[in-house]
Amino acid sequence: MHLLHRTAYYLFPILALVLLLEVSSVPQVYGLPAPLTLHLETAAALGLLLVALGWVVFAIIDRRECILPGLPRRMLVLVLLLAWLALARDVLGVLFGLHPLLLALFAGGALLLTGMLFFPPPASGWIVVSAVLLGSGVRLACFFVEPMKSFSADALLTIERFGYILNDGVLRLAPWQSPPTSLPIAWMAYLPAYVLGLDVRLVNLLAELLIGVALAWAAIALQTNAGTPPRAALATVWNDDRVLLLWSAVFLLPAALHWSLTSIAPVPLALIALLLATLVSERTMATVLLMGLAGAASLLTMVVVPFILLYWLHRHGWWRTLLLAIIAVMMMALLCLLPVAFWLQEYLTTWYWMWMNVGDIVPHRYWAHPETWVELAGFQRPLWALGMGAALEPLQLSGNTLLTGVQVLGSAEAYQTTGTARLLFNLPQLLLAASMLLLTWYRARSMFALLSIITASLLFYLLFHPVSSPYVYTPVLVVALLWAIVWQYSTSPEPPKRIPRSVIALVLLLPLVGLPITLVNNRLPLPDHHNTSPFGVVSRLGVRVRDDDYRAMVTLMQEAGVQWQREELTWATIQRHRDGMFVWTAYPGYARGLYDYDRAIGIQVTAGIHVLALLSYHPAWFYGHEPAPLDAWIDDWGDFVYATVRRYGYERGWVKYWEVWNEPNLHLYGAHLGINTPEKYTQLLAVTRQAARAADPEAQLVLGGLASVWVEPPPVFNSDYRSYLSDVAQVGGLEHVDIVAIHPYRPSAPEDRLPRKGQLEDFRAELHAMDRLLEPFGSLPIWITEMGWSTYTGELGLDEETQAYYLVRMYLLALTHPSVEKVFWYELRNSTTDDADYEQPFFDAAEEQFHYGLLRRSYPLDPEQDDLRKPAFIAYRKLTQMLEGHTLQQVIADNTTPETAGVYWYRFTRPDQKEQPVDVFWRTGSVWPTFAADYGCAKVSLWEANGERRAVLPTIDGAVTIPEPPVGVPWYAKCE
Repeated sequence: MHLLHRTAYYLFPILALVLLLEVSSVPQVYGLPAPLTLHLETAAALGLLLVALGWVVFAIIDRRECILPGLPRRMLVLVLLLAWLALARDVLGVLFGLHPLLLALFAGGALLLTGMLFFPPPASGWIVVSAVLLGSGVRLACFFVEPMKSFSADALLTIERFGYILNDGVLRLAPWQSPPTSLPIAWMAYLPAYVLGLDVRLVNLLAELLIGVALAWAAIALQTNAGTPPRAALATVWNDDRVLLLWSAVFLLPAALHWSLTSIAPVPLALIALLLATLVSERTMATVLLMGLAGAASLLTMVVVPFILLYWLHRHGWWRTLLLAIIAVMMMALLCLLPVAFWLQEYLTTWYWMWMNVGDIVPHRYWAHPETWVELAGFQRPLWALGMGAALEPLQLSGNTLLTGVQVLGSAEAYQTTGTARLLFNLPQLLLAASMLLLTWYRARSMFALLSIITASLLFYLLFHPVSSPYVYTPVLVVALLWAIVWQYSTSPEPPKRIPRSVIALVLLLPLVGLPITLVNNRLPLPDHHNTSPFGVVSRLGVRVRDDDYRAMVTLMQEAGVQWQREELTWATIQRHRDGMFVWTAYPGYARGLYDYDRAIGIQVTAGIHVLALLSYHPAWFYGHEPAPLDAWIDDWGDFVYATVRRYGYERGWVKYWEVWNEPNLHLYGAHLGINTPEKYTQLLAVTRQAARAADPEAQLVLGGLASVWVEPPPVFNSDYRSYLSDVAQVGGLEHVDIVAIHPYRPSAPEDRLPRKGQLEDFRAELHAMDRLLEPFGSLPIWITEMGWSTYTGELGLDEETQAYYLVRMYLLALTHPSVEKVFWYELRNSTTDDADYEQPFFDAAEEQFHYGLLRRSYPLDPEQDDLRKPAFIAYRKLTQMLEGHTLQQVIADNTTPETAGVYWYRFTRPDQKEQPVDVFWRTGSVWPTFAADYGCAKVSLWEANGERRAVLPTIDGAVTIPEPPVGVPWYAKCE
């Protein structure tokens, strides 16, 4: 026992140094070689694991034979100096360069701290004050030099503009799966600074200062409660408290600065620090109120709350503890509803629904991005480097201690997706959580033991869940420092109490509380994925749209009446290394905020837009070495398909339709990427169907959109879509799909008859030819997953008005064809080069590919911008307003007789017959019929495709003669 305490004498100062030098990320800050860094990271992780276990041991033994050993004051000043140098290297070398203001701050701080090494240091309080002034000065200088960036500032961008809060704040997910600080109440702390016109990051500075205040409060309160006069207690802390010196070093570390600049993390961390300080100070009601406030700000509070409740059970008994818990829960609920005053209720409800029901927000916690500095903490990087990444998930599940209970309580997915298998997989985690709760009950009469177990739990979480290491890092230090304060100033505890059997049963049954939640099924209804609406677009939110434009894009899609969106999931961006982890959510700053598939799909689905997911392209490890032979990666493709369909299909219910590849009949996407024959594509379809149906039995497979090729003969390795489809059908490819997708682009108007294999065909004739081709195979439905015309200045480019008219005419010709179910316009917004700066996209007016959009390109994407919408957008919006929910009732004219040559006239009605019919008509020649169309109402309004009302005509006995529209301009007729 004496050896154990002597070990503690040296262990915890060493732990303080390790944590204060940022565990294992300081080697990176100082630029040490990678192999050395990896070994240091592994050693640090193992060391911290031993420390966590040591804290559990101390909680069990709970003896006070020695106090926290004092370190020489100069040693602590040396820690401050090392932290300051690390900060200087990071800020000057990485963030901003040698800015004169920052250079002066760092030089002055270094001289000040170096002087303290050679002269008798002043009182501890003055050293703390100097550290706070230096750290605050750097933060203020950084606020001045470096403005917030909307794509790399984490959750701070949600309060960067008040309008952004109103429209997107509560719906925005952070760039990783489980941000423990993303509850809306945390964001609201920044609103006063915003209203006053201040840099909102000043709130972070105040929050960091509050952590020091909480430590000082706890130290002084312990002495005051023991009978020391307040003035004497304050003097003791000012002159001798090493704990505050350690906190002052934390204030200077690079990680703390990074999160001050880019994250809302400091606010909930300060609340947790104050919560624990009030507990140590025996301020019960203050603890209750702070528990509610911290719980409404951060999920991490749930790691601390069960321990506090068990501690209260010892001190206050069951009934008072229950009453205190109810008060805390009521306050937390009230604060969770408070954002209704600032956000639209619809968005807030959606956000809370996603928090409770989107699987990965709660049950799965891991950092999936090996390229970022955050994974340098814990065990993730060593395991990746050793090729043992697959071992991470069970390790994480085993190490997640108390948060398991919260996961099961808050998420129905733990039971409803995989049933018993998921529960068994969580079993090691559940047992560890139960054992920690039992240990807390056994020793929680001692504040020292209580803080020991909380610190151990946070360290376990940190080691196995580096995604949250910046968020957990400060709480671990705070609790460890509070633990040191209690070690210094508290008296010996009372003997442990025998554990009642009722408590053992309660703890062991705690995870099963989540079962009624599952049975009640609190899921809100998601959009019906079998929605029959035909109106779709291609916008590729996850690939081409930056995350700060998501809400605006979705708003514009809703305005246009878009019901379906074709979302591209690119394998190479989801899995960057063979046998590597699947990365679904982009991390801050990566690719300018692109490739955030979780949020891109989620924000559309929760807005009522249905998603057709495109599974696309060869693996990242063949990029630059094309062609990529299919047999070299087909098995890996199956793994990718299974993981993707499982995630977005079976587990979340977001996607049911999966398009397999894009335009494999073209050399660019086919032979160049390993799909060089119809047989190879059929092989790909077979593997995809097997993997997709294993992941989600309800998955529907869509044959990858085949593109039109009008050149005769086609270029090498290019086939026209009908020839390619015929070859795929002959080798059994259609057996693996439920829907056929085509891209029937045309160089001129949809009604024009163009030569194809010796015959003249208009758009409708093409569709009839497709029907004949598919008839022997069960007449599969047809989806047009790309179609459009470009407004570029080249030979085949259209003016914007003509593009709008072609859009309406193409949709009508497609939707009046029985086998066509859906049409996706390509694309929602004008495109740009892949390597162009997002804020300043590169356009070439003569490049066809950049000008298919319904919207012009702008940054930021502002739906209120006057010149954003092209006429085609207006025409699309009017089309959906008039025809959504309608079906074809009658073909009045269809260019089939001499009397109606060049005339197209279709009547649509709603199946419920609650509205009068809607007619759509246009002409491409000089003929126009003069018969009286019957509407059965007193007046008929005529609308042009651009939404302008052209006339209101009185009817005679419900009938009216429609005047001829301009050539090529679609009109609508509808009863007033």
